[in-house]
Amino acid sequence: MIGALRAAGQDIAWVHSSTQARAGDFARRNGIPAAGTDLAALLADPATATVYISSTNEKHFPQAMQAIAAGKHVLCEKPLGMTLAEAVQMVAAADAAGLTFATNHHLRCSGSHRAIRDLIAAGRMGRVLSLRLFHAVHLPDALCAGGSTTRARAAA
Repeated sequence: MIGALRAAGQDIAWVHSSTQARAGDFARRNGIPAAGTDLAALLADPATATVYISSTNEKHFPQAMQAIAAGKHVLCEKPLGMTLAEAVQMVAAADAAGLTFATNHHLRCSGSHRAIRDLIAAGRMGRVLSLRLFHAVHLPDALCAGGSTTRARAAA
């Protein structure tokens, strides 16, 4: 995400982690000017408008709610929360605060997902009660120099 954010003209001001050593190391390796373990202190930065949450799943809800309370827009990795109720609460809190709250899902605009969405919207599939869509890609051998183990990990 760092490369994508920077390519879009965004500055990355700080990184948060559960340990200072990990935060500092990550910041140094990625040219990020600040690192820390105190999320409230990092969220107090008035120059920061948006927070990207890529922590482990159980931390998404409390971190997003803290960021929203601090008036920050949020881009959160999936899943948004551990329960549907958490996800609904996060969306409602951001909406009430007039903030953008989004999930970072790489398949949201994939061709297969859009095709299914269009079929449903056009009424061509009848009443959909449940849908499970599998997305797979072919990884050429040139991208999988490590053999079948690498290929399996890359596709997972």
